[in-house]
Amino acid sequence: MPSTDLFKLLLSAFKRLTTAITGPFRMMIVRVQRMFNVNIITAKLIAPLTKKVKSLITLRPQSRADYYSIGRYWVYKKLFLTLILALCAGVFLYFIMFAPKLPAQPAQPAAVRTSVTFAYDDMKLSDFTGVANIQAADGRTVFTGEIDGGVCSGSGVLYTRDGKLLYEGEFDRNQYNGKGVQYYADGAVRYEGEFADNLYSGAGKLYDGRGAIIYDGTFRAGLYDGEGKLYGESGLLLYEGAFVKGEYHGAGVSYYSDGVVRYKGEFFGGKPQGTGTLYSAAGKELYTGPMHGGEINYRALINATLAEVEEAFTETPKVYYDDRDSCFVFEQAGVILSTDCRVRVDVWEKPRSVEEQASEYYYLPDGTVYQPPLVQEGIQGMSAGRPATPAKLSGGSALFSPMAWFVPDDAPSSSSSRDEDATMEDLMNDLIERMDELANAAGNPPESSASEDEPPAADVPQQPDGETGMPDFVEKNISLYFEIDKDVWQSEAELDKSKVLVNKVTVMRPGEPIEEVEPYDDSLPPSIEDCVAIDFARQQQPTVFSNILFEMDKQNKLFVRLKNISYAERIVRRCYDWDGMTYRYCYQLDNRDAVMYYSIES
Repeated sequence: MPSTDLFKLLLSAFKRLTTAITGPFRMMIVRVQRMFNVNIITAKLIAPLTKKVKSLITLRPQSRADYYSIGRYWVYKKLFLTLILALCAGVFLYFIMFAPKLPAQPAQPAAVRTSVTFAYDDMKLSDFTGVANIQAADGRTVFTGEIDGGVCSGSGVLYTRDGKLLYEGEFDRNQYNGKGVQYYADGAVRYEGEFADNLYSGAGKLYDGRGAIIYDGTFRAGLYDGEGKLYGESGLLLYEGAFVKGEYHGAGVSYYSDGVVRYKGEFFGGKPQGTGTLYSAAGKELYTGPMHGGEINYRALINATLAEVEEAFTETPKVYYDDRDSCFVFEQAGVILSTDCRVRVDVWEKPRSVEEQASEYYYLPDGTVYQPPLVQEGIQGMSAGRPATPAKLSGGSALFSPMAWFVPDDAPSSSSSRDEDATMEDLMNDLIERMDELANAAGNPPESSASEDEPPAADVPQQPDGETGMPDFVEKNISLYFEIDKDVWQSEAELDKSKVLVNKVTVMRPGEPIEEVEPYDDSLPPSIEDCVAIDFARQQQPTVFSNILFEMDKQNKLFVRLKNISYAERIVRRCYDWDGMTYRYCYQLDNRDAVMYYSIES
């Protein structure tokens, strides 16, 4: 047998022998480890407890032994124990999750053990350096700590005359300097952080008497200064960001009392100023743009374009209008904007039947006349889907109305048959006569009635079911148009809103009159903006402006028509001309000190 094989045989025999000897010991070690294994111990403890709980919640009695006998009453044991357990769990959850937290009482610092004691007026104290106690005139210790040349310098503890803890931390020249903790009279922590010459300076936390945090951030000369967080009484954030001399100043975020973001952006002197984003109480973004004095910079909206305004305000404005004026209302932001471009809203009703389509024309905003294509056999002799000659009013204005007019094919154009000075009444009478003539002939129209340019009846395009064949603006129920020039209208979809300017801003809340200039009174009749502001004021106080009467036709969520405004009445205003703008503050008749709303215009 080779020596190599012999060595392997001996090695194998040695391993087997070692295993046989150490095996029992290994098993013993494993058993010991299992005895002290946390998971195994927990499982053994939990298993019977779980079984017991399951048995408790199995509310099914088996025998009389499952009941307690109390006089004439029998109480099921498991039910009784379950109710006790539920009550204890409820109390536990209440104190953990809902009960107000009790302020943590700070541990009282152990006095430095020293036998060296000086009276506060001891002359020897001025030459002492080391650790000592200093006593007041009544013999009570008011300071314990390090002293250098008779003054407190280093670590120490300061007490009030009645023995209550006032401060513990670092001293320098008898003043709080460095890190320390200041306490209320009842022992609750008032401030913990850095000090300089007895004032909060540096990083620190300020608490109220209940132990709730007020401020967490940096201080300078005892005031909030630098980055920090300010909290309300409920413990929710009121503001986080930059401070200067105790006021919000710089970039920051303010919150409503329930913790919802109120404003995010730049602050100046404690108020939003600069560029920022304003939010509603529900947390919805309302406005992003210039701010001033804690509110929207309304002056900056004057001469802003409608495109810029719609980009700044996130909500869709509601349009209020009458026959002469219009305005855009951002209800949640409380702002009414008037533009230099008059607005008109028209309601277009679809014809109810094919016969009505064949007998109705629509004057489009550009002045052309439109008739839907004919789809009914036997109705001939009328133009089939082609524009009629544009009809113009006196002064060259396009007839802009949802009214339907019937115009025959052989009607001459306005330029050749009607004088430019024709009145509206003449035009309407002429059109009505033509409607009557063609209506009488519509039952059996002669073949010669069709013009040479009119396609034969067989070529009239047929409309699929459910289609009216009218242009898009007629398909819509409501259309918004802007007067881009004298009697020249353009639809909102085609309008270049960068050319429409804001010329007046009305704020639907009280404002502070300007003190720099002398006011003057005016009593202008109510404008459409006044009616909107008064309507919102009446939602809060139904009796305000009782002398101003008007009606509102709220067609839908976006368009409101005002009617029957009482122009005979007046609104009491106090006006201020300041910095190129006119400010008009509107008051109640019987209270010249109560500003209800105000406006700004250039």
